[in-house]
Amino acid sequence: MRTIKIDEEIYRYLCSQTQEFGEEPTSILRRLLRLDTHGGTQHTIRPAVPSADPNDPDDPDDPDDPDDTGEDSPDTPPPFGASLFQAPPPADPAPNEPPEPAGPTSDLAQFLSTGAFIRQRKALGRLFAVLAWLYERHGEDFEEVAKIRGRHRAYFARDPEDIKRTGSSTLPQPIPKTPWYVATNTSTRLKQVILRKILSRLGYSKADIEQAAALLDPRRGRAWSY
Repeated sequence: MRTIKIDEEIYRYLCSQTQEFGEEPTSILRRLLRLDTHGGTQHTIRPAVPSADPNDPDDPDDPDDPDDTGEDSPDTPPPFGASLFQAPPPADPAPNEPPEPAGPTSDLAQFLSTGAFIRQRKALGRLFAVLAWLYERHGEDFEEVAKIRGRHRAYFARDPEDIKRTGSSTLPQPIPKTPWYVATNTSTRLKQVILRKILSRLGYSKADIEQAAALLDPRRGRAWSY
């Protein structure tokens, strides 16, 4: 296929000779020059409706047409005069969509990505960091935490002796910046279980609860967003 330059008068004349909706420039020139309309290597855009002429060589239902793939075009082609020798119009811009959040979306998720949390290298340090943050945010509601306990052992108390009396080697330690103590002689798995119960009682979402519990283990790395 070759490209030629034409002046405005010829362009308008070619537009006026369009006989079919979506007819290609090559087809018009071949018809005007009385050349074989099947010759050449061009691909013809088919009209939106079948031609009324039974001898029309561009009949979309012609089984011998080598360009007929047997599939209907998903879109109606534009009229010839509107786009002759022009590049196709740009695709419609995508509808405005809210941008995806570029980071944590909840207050707890944001805290889990701060240095105060991720700098802690052990599960106990991360548990202390989360508990101190929860106390700062929830104040009196933190009393609900004291209700969380094991079958025989207390995990939280304002007086460390109350924890010691419920078991041996409980090792209660103060939660930073709070009047509360927590039993520290627990496995990482049990710390995760306790934290899940705390966050559930304080009304956090399931996504926040699972994220915080997973990141209590420093081996899980940095926080992610939901």
